[in-house]
Amino acid sequence: MARGSWNRFWGILFVVLWLGGCTGQPTREDAELRFWNGFTGPDGATMERIVKQFERDTGIRVKMQIIPWGTYYDKLVLSLAYGGAPDVFICHANRIAEFARYGVFRPLDDLIAADKGFPVEDFLPNIWQAGQYEGKQVGLPLDCHPQGLYYNQKLFREAGIVDAQGNPKPPQTWEEFLDAARRLTQDKDGDGRPDQWGFAFTWLRTNWITFISQHGGSILSADLKRAALAEPPAGRATQQMCDIIYRYRVAPKPEGFDSWMGFRQGRVAMAIEGIYMLSSVEEQRGLEYAGAPVPSFG
Repeated sequence: MARGSWNRFWGILFVVLWLGGCTGQPTREDAELRFWNGFTGPDGATMERIVKQFERDTGIRVKMQIIPWGTYYDKLVLSLAYGGAPDVFICHANRIAEFARYGVFRPLDDLIAADKGFPVEDFLPNIWQAGQYEGKQVGLPLDCHPQGLYYNQKLFREAGIVDAQGNPKPPQTWEEFLDAARRLTQDKDGDGRPDQWGFAFTWLRTNWITFISQHGGSILSADLKRAALAEPPAGRATQQMCDIIYRYRVAPKPEGFDSWMGFRQGRVAMAIEGIYMLSSVEEQRGLEYAGAPVPSFG
């Protein structure tokens, strides 16, 4: 399964320091860090636990502000330009160069070198390097979230999609996926409209990147200098996604349908999402779910 380098990096989140923040040498008793992020979903609970643990371990207070991703970067840019910027904030890998060009980040190399126990080797080289700009480490990898297939085990068993031992069997190929989605799409009340869908698109941004990557394409060219949206892989991926809805009719139209809620409530059998959604299904009572690699679509 071919993947462009940009596609590998877009979903990596970094913790970065503002060059103008963290000034002075406050004592632990009065130290406070302003921390901005966009974790409004289930991942927000995880970040709250991380922050509380940091406060307990260091005695430093953290004033965390959670801003929806839709407006996050607009507010961040304004704060950096006109004042009120956070000391620490989250930045996606594909925005690193944009901010670094303006000297926003405080390079971390000296801090990392001073901490002899800092486990740089724990990070995959490509993930670590994605936080570098012109040879300097400007961000620490926080969250790299490849996509996976969530599936409803109960619905799989009811549809007979099981292995020799009777365990739910997630699809591994396009053909297996389509067969499973057809069997799992059901009109239970006979009104001509499915009450249960085999599959549903969730976040179209990540879903589309997953499909285009599997067809050997990318959003940008390999040198990152031009868009690749009109290239054949992008066309094949987009057509395949449309076919799932309009040709094979195993997924609802994304508009007006809360796909993830549908999965949580047992009305959708399969969905492609990241680990950041895990806590939302863990708290759903009675949901028999499991995860598997995304089937090979390309």
